[in-house]
Amino acid sequence: MTSQQVMIAKEILKNYRQLARLTGKFLSMIELEKLTICNASIAIPDTALQTLEQFESERQAIIQAWQLLCAKERTTLFYAYLCKEPMTMQQIAATMKYSKKSVEKWKNQVSKNFLKRYKNGVMVE
Repeated sequence: MTSQQVMIAKEILKNYRQLARLTGKFLSMIELEKLTICNASIAIPDTALQTLEQFESERQAIIQAWQLLCAKERTTLFYAYLCKEPMTMQQIAATMKYSKKSVEKWKNQVSKNFLKRYKNGVMVE
């Protein structure tokens, strides 16, 4: 994967907080891990999201892709993008007991893994 694909994954993940605010559904990491999404694949139109239903579908697509990652990957992305208050790389490193440099490198790899599982609102097999 290219650095452009990493940037795409990060942009998708950055949208999660806005989608959670719009839908009123911020969840803890434990709640996200236990959440069962009914739709196996969620189609999102190519146009800008406009309705609450579209916001919720996109939020669920992000959660589905996140749930397919290993625990360390989920933790990294949760603290970086999905928790209500974003954490700095230093805070994430301290919480996960890794160096800041390791977390930064890991975050890029995890973003690639996330993108493999997510594509335009539809899960990628």
